[in-house]
Amino acid sequence: MRKVKFVSLFVLLALLLSVGAEVGYAQESIPSAAQFPLTDPPPMGTSPSSVVSPDKELTALWEKYDGLIGSGEVSLEELQELIAGEKSEKAKLLGIKIKIQEPSATASSSLSGSKVQPSGLSLCIRPIWGPGKAVWNFPNPGQNGAKYSVLPESSYSLVWAQPPQQGVDGLYRASWGGCLAYKIPDSATATFQSAESWEVCYNAFACSVLGHCPKWVNPCDNNSPEGSWPDYPLW
Repeated sequence: MRKVKFVSLFVLLALLLSVGAEVGYAQESIPSAAQFPLTDPPPMGTSPSSVVSPDKELTALWEKYDGLIGSGEVSLEELQELIAGEKSEKAKLLGIKIKIQEPSATASSSLSGSKVQPSGLSLCIRPIWGPGKAVWNFPNPGQNGAKYSVLPESSYSLVWAQPPQQGVDGLYRASWGGCLAYKIPDSATATFQSAESWEVCYNAFACSVLGHCPKWVNPCDNNSPEGSWPDYPLW
């Protein structure tokens, strides 16, 4: 009788140890929050160390390309291609932040080919996935103020800009007139500090390899991908 009880206790102990090992394995298999990348670009003025730390691989990539930007010896197109050509998957999180000028100065230009200017260009964190965003950090960007209108994601009709942020495909403004809009791909975020001051953070890989670049477009051109967009902004 004592032998049976001893065997039963031994089997029970073995089962408990087995369950404990499985639970431990399951806990180790659950990824921590620190393993997931940032999903939005950092606030303007954020230092590189606070943006990418504690990820050493991403920090090293940031420092590499931040120094390259500071040298002023590479074109914007070359910078995009270098980042896109990195073997590290972490490089696909790197974005480029550019200051946008008024359309009269930039409508006929493209993102590529111009020399990097450290004062108007920097790195940011912007994953490839969408949606494209417009972030309004000033009051009255819409009907009763700066008169920006936006083309929402998967829509054919414009709506007025509305803080704090919106998912968008394109930006319009009454003062720009017709046949002119600014394209915001899924891999980009436009951040407005005022009606006249805004920056776009876009994913370098998506722009260089997939062609998903923020840019001025002519929605009146029916032969372009944006030909189905509204020709004129909201007034």
